Amino acid sequence: MFRSALVAASLLAPMAAFAQQESLLQEGITLYENLEYEASIERLSAALLRPGNSPQDRIEINRYLGLNYLTLGREEPAEGAFRNLLVQNPDYQFDPNTTAPEIIQFFDGVRQRWDAEGRPGLERATQVAASVRINHISPAEAERGTEIVLTGTVTDPERVSTNLVLAYRSGSTGTFSRIPGTGGPEGFRAVVPADAVEPPVVEYYLEAVDASGLPLAARGDSDAPLRVQVPDPDAGGGVLSSWWFWAGAGAVVLGGAALGFVLLGGDGGGTGPTNEQATIVIVLQE
Repeated sequence: MFRSALVAASLLAPMAAFAQQESLLQEGITLYENLEYEASIERLSAALLRPGNSPQDRIEINRYLGLNYLTLGREEPAEGAFRNLLVQNPDYQFDPNTTAPEIIQFFDGVRQRWDAEGRPGLERATQVAASVRINHISPAEAERGTEIVLTGTVTDPERVSTNLVLAYRSGSTGTFSRIPGTGGPEGFRAVVPADAVEPPVVEYYLEAVDASGLPLAARGDSDAPLRVQVPDPDAGGGVLSSWWFWAGAGAVVLGGAALGFVLLGGDGGGTGPTNEQATIVIVLQE
């Protein structure tokens, strides 16, 4: 069983490595162009919270976030994204030769309101958002067909976050469903519905969002979601016999009798998996 799992991992690993070569921003743009707006928002929201974005990256991320939201008829987050774009480039203009007049009209309205308010934003808004932190410990396992109750707190000294959003899905593919959490910074609660809790795994992430619905901080994201194992009572074996464990861990067979890899956890406030750091060494018997 180990041998078959490792062979499958060796086939999946090059695909995963190729996918990682494409940036979250480019993935988000490609999904937008393919009319997959919700999936595009997932990738761009993850990109928005990653450190090291250049000013041009932030312009493109917010441009496409705004276009996605506007296409879906969600004008409030669209305005928030376009305001963030204007913070980076107050003179930004959409190309009238390639952009629908309705989009240009909406964007011009955002600019007029932003100008009338004294061009609020920018440097302070970025600093405030950086202080927001989601504190949450992911459960390791859940029973099939039962709710997964997620709890935690939000560190938010400036009180700029207005809500917490849970994004979840069954398995490791497809678009995440999004639902609001309840409570406040001192203690939030979010629930994965029972009908979504199916073997082998539930994936999810949490976002603290501002008044317009744009993310300020995340625990996990669409690129590196948190995972809860859902054992199948009708199938034997544990976590090490599950194909998704090997594929998700990015295991690669390099030859030889031993395989070692490290699962890295998050720091409690950024994106990425939240399990504690662990090293697992599997010894294969010939």
